[in-house]
Amino acid sequence: MSKLTTRLYILAIICLGIFLFRFNLFNTYVFKEDTARDMLAVLRLYQNKKLTLIGPPISLGQYGTHVLYFGSLHYYIGMVGLLLQKFQVTAATLPNTLLMLFAIPAFYTLSESATKKIWQRLLATALFTISPVSVLYTRIFWNPSPILSISVFFWVCFYFSHVKKQKTIWIFLAGILAGIIFNLHYFAAVPLLLVPILRIKSWRLSALWFVGGFILASMPLILFEFRHSWYLTQGFAQHLTNGTTTGYRTILNRLSRIDRGLLVPFGLYDAEFHYKTLLQLPRIFTATMGTLLCISIALWLHTTRNKILHTSFIYTGVIVTTFAFVITALASGSSEYFMRYLFAIYPILLLLVIFASLEYKSTTVLLLFLSMYAFINSLRVITSPARSAYGYIPVHNIEKISTLIQKDNPKAPYNITENIIGDARATAFRYFLERDAFIKPASELEYENLNTLYVITQSEQKTRKEQRWEFTATKGLHMVKKIRIDNEWLLVYRKR
Repeated sequence: MSKLTTRLYILAIICLGIFLFRFNLFNTYVFKEDTARDMLAVLRLYQNKKLTLIGPPISLGQYGTHVLYFGSLHYYIGMVGLLLQKFQVTAATLPNTLLMLFAIPAFYTLSESATKKIWQRLLATALFTISPVSVLYTRIFWNPSPILSISVFFWVCFYFSHVKKQKTIWIFLAGILAGIIFNLHYFAAVPLLLVPILRIKSWRLSALWFVGGFILASMPLILFEFRHSWYLTQGFAQHLTNGTTTGYRTILNRLSRIDRGLLVPFGLYDAEFHYKTLLQLPRIFTATMGTLLCISIALWLHTTRNKILHTSFIYTGVIVTTFAFVITALASGSSEYFMRYLFAIYPILLLLVIFASLEYKSTTVLLLFLSMYAFINSLRVITSPARSAYGYIPVHNIEKISTLIQKDNPKAPYNITENIIGDARATAFRYFLERDAFIKPASELEYENLNTLYVITQSEQKTRKEQRWEFTATKGLHMVKKIRIDNEWLLVYRKR
């Protein structure tokens, strides 16, 4: 296959990526919880002309007395896209889309570490692009999402540190990228810290360059720690000392889910996906598939260890990936698998699965089946409306309701709450009001002594029955208006 033909195939895969990452995004976008919270934070940073060194809260200790935070890079990545399109909701995902499009040819380069066969490398690159993991998380504004693309560049730099002459430069860049991943999500970056440990004998001083790059990229967090008496470090120590829980399960029970990291990329298990998989397959069936993939990887490593082009690179990747699988299985909640913990090793994971499967006819057939299944699941991601897939209000309805509130010309202080999911502070609606309204609503902590309260609900009876604090904090409010918008009601309460 000529170089021109190969480049045309890669270009075709990039075009497929553009389609999967952007098609029908507005109608399928899930604007709630973390996505709405973080976008509102970005909007406030821009409006208040402020900078911050810390970003979204960590789920660990989020509702305790010592709240911990990730780095703020996530906010500024999203802000670039929002500024380009005047803070339209889906614009926050633009930088992530661009990173993923650049990651596609980078992944093709990375695939050279395992084989010289062009068609296998193209197949692997296509699967990386169409995987439901790549498609779904590229389409949402969430702090772990950019790790999927940045991890490709990390592993390319690490690979080049084995095959290029300027090893020090490439390992330094790998350290910087590991630090960036750490800023986005601490726990996803933990497996990457094994890299300098595993290679320290052969690298020696090069390992220090990796650490130096990591520290350089982590300077915003280090500066925050210096300025705030090591707040984050103390918080982690406190939580580790006191213990945390993600639901009671024995260690063996947790480790029994270790194969799920192999299944999620194909959509066989939904993990943290915001949609249900195409088929709810029996656990015995998915476990069998996971076991077959594990066996094929082990056999591939054993029988082709002398054929693999860069053995030390692949084996380092295997050890790091195995470690990531173990800690993810142990840390995942009782009802969901924390796939985000595997984002930093995701490129190596796919390479291992794909090239091991292509060594044998039986597993090649299985891989092709799984690839088609993955593509079908990705098509479901890009075509399922937010309401039908997730049971929540589509973005255009959220914006429409926010516009109706603005046209009502409320007098300050007023506020908004919703009674549909757990977000009683109505973060998604608040985003549009703070972006567009001349008179801004009171903060999400101020629900007392209001002149007007707007309630979005699917049932007035449900709202009165649940008696959330946001609904009852201001006494003497009476409903003066009730507006129907599709499946929801906008209730307007005012003081007489």
